[in-house]
Amino acid sequence: MPRPLDAIFPSPEVLLAMEPEEIAGFLLEYLHELEGTNAFLHRTNLTGADGPFYRYAGAHFQKVCNAIAEAWMWLLRDGMIAPRPDAAAMDIVFVTRRGRQFENHGDLEAYRRAALLHDETLDGLLAQRVVPAFRRGDYDTAVFTAFKEVEVRVRAAGGYSHGEIGTQLMQAAFNPESGPLTDTTRESSERVAMMSLFAGAIGMFKNPGSHRNVEFDASEAAALIHFANYLLGVVEARRAASL
Repeated sequence: MPRPLDAIFPSPEVLLAMEPEEIAGFLLEYLHELEGTNAFLHRTNLTGADGPFYRYAGAHFQKVCNAIAEAWMWLLRDGMIAPRPDAAAMDIVFVTRRGRQFENHGDLEAYRRAALLHDETLDGLLAQRVVPAFRRGDYDTAVFTAFKEVEVRVRAAGGYSHGEIGTQLMQAAFNPESGPLTDTTRESSERVAMMSLFAGAIGMFKNPGSHRNVEFDASEAAALIHFANYLLGVVEARRAASL
């Protein structure tokens, strides 16, 4: 017997303030329970006047039904549910193999956060070092590790000792006139800007994490890791050019 909706979903007022992908986690959790009863997973029946959402939503019924329809489409788009091949109505679905991997809304929320980081586009070594931390939600560690990798690569590519660290290392490696990683084909102002870009990145996103906890959400952390990935690309291009 599936649990009542109010044991799975937040209140209708809270639900209506959520994004479709957030509601989708609760909806998938409910569909898991319905599927265990061998009931048809039929959107129209669920949100009809005789369905469970009518009793749950009260005065917010129509708005809640619209929000559930949006979440339903999100689950379809991401392959968590699919139309039953033996049913004529497209609104009759089953929970897919992918959908069965996420038993509750917390599992799906973790999946959504992990998907923000397009790890297939990352430098291979960077991915090995940051993706596990990112996927478990340790965004502080993931961002710190990403910019530490930038520092390590700059040091190696520039031929510096382990004692050379932080913003001073970046300023030396990308010194507009004499830095070993400076692209002398660029305009002087651009060389200065590149030095400032690296020094600022390390000063802002690596150094603070060495001394204190720095809070990032999933979106911020993913963006910063991709920024670090860009910087690594610059370093590797300059290393290759100097060979």
